[in-house]
Amino acid sequence: MDNPILTIAIPVYNMELYLSKCLDSVLLPELEGDVEVIVVNDGSKDKSLTIAREYENRYPNILKVVDKENGGWGTAINKGIELAKGKYFRTLDSDDWFYSKVLLEYVRQLKVTDADVFATSYNEVDPDGNITRLHEFPMSVCGKPMDFEKYLIENKPRNLPIHTLTIKTSILQDNNIRVLPKYYADIDYNLIPLLYVKTIQLSQLNLYQYLVGREGQSISLSSYLKNLPNYVQLCEKVLEVWKSNIGKISEVKQTLLFEEAVSVSKFLYKLCMNSGGYNNEMHTLKAYDKKLRQDYRPIYKALNGKRSSKGIPYIWLWRVFGINIYKK
Repeated sequence: MDNPILTIAIPVYNMELYLSKCLDSVLLPELEGDVEVIVVNDGSKDKSLTIAREYENRYPNILKVVDKENGGWGTAINKGIELAKGKYFRTLDSDDWFYSKVLLEYVRQLKVTDADVFATSYNEVDPDGNITRLHEFPMSVCGKPMDFEKYLIENKPRNLPIHTLTIKTSILQDNNIRVLPKYYADIDYNLIPLLYVKTIQLSQLNLYQYLVGREGQSISLSSYLKNLPNYVQLCEKVLEVWKSNIGKISEVKQTLLFEEAVSVSKFLYKLCMNSGGYNNEMHTLKAYDKKLRQDYRPIYKALNGKRSSKGIPYIWLWRVFGINIYKK
């Protein structure tokens, strides 16, 4: 695996029930020499490491297992970036999987492109294996590399979910991209590397199968609230990246950063306002709101115009009158 076309990094923490399905979907003999798979065991306490080692013994020319102390999803992704040898880098969570037949065609297409980002379509799948939602790029924008800023201008929403992203490893390594250590670092990973991207190619290949609805999943409301400090840390990083790049990057990419800073902040307001533990979360929100008002005024002002599904400017209403429309 000296010069693979693709590195697939799989962070693992206590996923013994899902890991075999994940690994079976990517460890294809036909891909030997073209793909390296790096499983980063992030201090699992179940049998995940044992399962990964068994697969490593069966596929020594494709799979490498790294065992480390628990540090969070982001630290596992950072380790994968550090070790990657492939021209391209892709993540795969260990409770998700790739559609194996599509994976073969996907690797073939990676061999003939030189786009900085190669983005594929994906499915959301429920715990019973039923496809609940298809996320597919329109055929009209697929098939050829295009200027990334042209893509940002012509397409909304502009963000690219992690389930779509394949990025040149050199962009990640040469620019020392390191994501936040714990929860919600995927939003960090989705955004910061794009500052260095010049070209993108989109594809209708439906590769990633994203499991939604698993008990304990980090996208649940209870998990967001439990890990609120991590989400605040993410918001603060996005804010600072936006502010520090003003005047240093193109207007199009500055707009991308601005919109993402507003988006993650908006979710924080709604999250805290909807929380059951009203006092602690609202104390966090008040401190964040003060920071915005003092240091990030354009973001602060933009949030005044954000409305609920019923058209109510809920952030402005809370700021001016102290009314939380979500308080039960």
